[in-house]
Amino acid sequence: GDPQRWQNETYPIQQTAIPPIIDPEQWERVQAKLKHAADLNNRGGPRRTDAEATSTLLDYGYIRCAECNGRMTRHWVKKSKHPYYRCHKNADRPGLPHKMFHVPAHRVDALALKLLAKALTDPEQVLALADAAEQQAADASVDADLAASELAASHKRLSEITAEQDALLAAQAALSRVPGMDKQIQDIRGRLAQLDKECEQANEESTRAIPRRDHANERAEFLRHIFTQHKFWLHVTTGDDGIEDIDFITTDVLDDAGKPILAIREEIVLANAARLLNVPEEDAEALLPVRPLSQYGDELADGTYEVLLTEYFVRTVDVIELLLRRAPHERVRKLLHDLDAVMMVKRGRNWAEYAEHGPIPLEDRVYLQLLGTVQVGTDVTTLNTSS
Repeated sequence: GDPQRWQNETYPIQQTAIPPIIDPEQWERVQAKLKHAADLNNRGGPRRTDAEATSTLLDYGYIRCAECNGRMTRHWVKKSKHPYYRCHKNADRPGLPHKMFHVPAHRVDALALKLLAKALTDPEQVLALADAAEQQAADASVDADLAASELAASHKRLSEITAEQDALLAAQAALSRVPGMDKQIQDIRGRLAQLDKECEQANEESTRAIPRRDHANERAEFLRHIFTQHKFWLHVTTGDDGIEDIDFITTDVLDDAGKPILAIREEIVLANAARLLNVPEEDAEALLPVRPLSQYGDELADGTYEVLLTEYFVRTVDVIELLLRRAPHERVRKLLHDLDAVMMVKRGRNWAEYAEHGPIPLEDRVYLQLLGTVQVGTDVTTLNTSS
């Protein structure tokens, strides 16, 4: 509590009282150390609001424990300046499967962006996601039809209630002019009160059905076109319409309209990558691994070849990953939400296994789950997880 308030609101210790176990000065020193430890763990008092405290990406349910499927939450380890994601489940509690563990948040965030970029650019992943999206689109269409049926039933019931109310009000008006009809009028009033409740219930059902129907329709539409209208998610990553700078290839898989599903080419010209990143070409070359792919020149009189122009290429997945890293978290989370994305994290080795075999690399403990069924894993030979 407040030390000044404690001094002002407590009575002095009487001379005849039982002697304290520790002296007041030592008590204050202990309390100060406990408060410092709590501050390091972000416990007690106001939450941190600095840039580091809000720098994590996968809050709000986008990261889960692969052991128990429980949500992992942002956590601060004592004396650490950087946040972690922690699974709170603990094996010493009844019914809980494993011990609590945590992973560095920024490294997991970086891996999530790499895996998301891979999912959006790798042809095999695109086809797997297209299959999953097709099934989910069908389910969303069924949900939309059910919500529409509920809405129609609510509207029909409201019409029936209105018609019955009009008839009862007319009968009540007629009976009020006839002596001795008090009992009948009372019954009509009771029925009208009941109809008012039914009308309120039908209105509530209609109010609930409308957003369910609209959301299901929007979801079905998004899933049907997710891999034929790349402009949507590319806009999410770039913030503008840079679609002309990305080359696509057609696959052998057709969408529900009979059109081939598109996949992004594996490589992109460095100049186009620079335009997508909105940086000079030399800056893009410094940001991305490049390699010469095409060379142009002239054959000289002595039979040698003089290179006049070298065209450099970069991997498209590297460009998309960099776009995701530079995009605001809100925009990336929108994409994660639309793809039903969640980062799954497996628990590491226990102390005995760790002592014998060493740690399991974090890259081998995570995968990105999309649309409920598609899992995108890491390739530890090509990933760079520095944050």
